[in-house]
Amino acid sequence: MKYQDPTGVLEHIVDEHGHKIPIYEQKDIGEFFTVFLERLQDGLGENKAMIRKLMGEDLAKTMEVNA
Repeated sequence: MKYQDPTGVLEHIVDEHGHKIPIYEQKDIGEFFTVFLERLQDGLGENKAMIRKLMGEDLAKTMEVNA
């Protein structure tokens, strides 16, 4: 059976202040998941803004509608 170990990715997740989130401390999974999703959303939002800037707003909107 093949699998990927997510430890390397999880060790690089940071909070809104840029501090690494300690994954080896026992904490509430809901709190970790919330921070994880917020950071993911922030990153995706930044990428979307960068793509719009590079491609032009009209083309980016057209691609979103067609997706």
